[in-house]
This record gives sequence, C-alpha cells and structure tokens, in this order.
Amino acid sequence: MVSFSWPSKGSTAAYIADQQAARTSAELLAQFLIKISKESRAEKIHLIAHSMGNYALLQTMLRPSMQAAIGKGLRFGQIILAAPDVDADEFIQDAGIYTEIADRVTLYASTKDRALSASKTLSDYPRAGLLPPPMILPKMDTIDVSSADLSLLGHSYVAEEIDVLLDMYRLITDNRSPRERPNISPVQNGRYWKMTQ
Repeated sequence: MVSFSWPSKGSTAAYIADQQAARTSAELLAQFLIKISKESRAEKIHLIAHSMGNYALLQTMLRPSMQAAIGKGLRFGQIILAAPDVDADEFIQDAGIYTEIADRVTLYASTKDRALSASKTLSDYPRAGLLPPPMILPKMDTIDVSSADLSLLGHSYVAEEIDVLLDMYRLITDNRSPRERPNISPVQNGRYWKMTQ
C-alpha cells in the first residue's frame, strides 16, 4: 500500500487554500501514479481517494502528463471515491474519465456527512459525495452508506466503518458488482445503491 498526501491545512477556515493546494498537487500526483505504474510491477493498481483528495485526483486525470500515460495504455483496477468533496457539476463534467481507465468505479456518499455539508455551505455548490441527490453517472456505482456511517462527522467512514471497509475489500479482491455484494440493495431500480445492515 502506498499513500500520497497533499498539503492540507486541515481546518474549515482554510478551505479555499486547501482547494488550491489540491489543484497544484495534481501534477505531482500524476507523476507519482505514472512512476508507480511503471516501477511497481503490480498486476493491478487500485486508487482510493477521500474527501478533497477526490478533487486532486480528478485534476490529476486531466493533466497532460496523465492524459499521455492513459493514451499509452495506463489503466487501474478499482477507483474508489469516498465522500468526494468536489463540485457536483464539475464532477459530472469530468469524472467520466474514470470509467474509461478502471475495471470499476465506486462512489460512496452519505446524507450524514457534516464535513461535506460545511463544504457545500462554504462553496455554495452541491458536493458529489453528499446526499441528496445521489451522484449518478454511467458505469459508476454510487452507494449510499448513510446507514453504516456512524463516525462523529459522518466523513471518515472510509477508514472507520467495518461495513464500508468490507465492501471495499470485496471490490478489490473480487471486482464484484453491487448486486453481487452482501448488504447492498438497489434504489430506483438500480440507478444507485444503498448499504444496509
């Protein structure tokens, strides 16, 4: 396992500065991912982005260096987007790139995410990881994890909630669709999914 950490200030007051830092980290993240894909000899590389890290990852996919690597065949296994703190319209416009370069793309979102509620208020725009409404894009599985989200701010379920961790494990080990995974039920005839307990 390898992590990439961008320089967040870690406070609500620094939200705008953090967004800028995430944007300017995109080229470094692109070079990081390209290097790992060349040197790791891994059969599959899976990506997990959390919160504003999703903004950095989305910006990364649009960088010329990453576009060139994708053009030469760079692909990923699972791309997991947890509580994405990304403007919903921007996400709709740009996130289609994920489904072109991954075996499966999964977005986890919650109605109880207080951090994304604050982000929505600060930015005055809906966030991709905050329900409602669900973020629905072709070939992307959106899962409402509100029932499993018991963390204080409702924002760290990707690292703290066992049901979410088990679901990510099944994704990474078996690439199962939501329909084939336990504790996942279809909503609106499978337009999106809900984690049940």
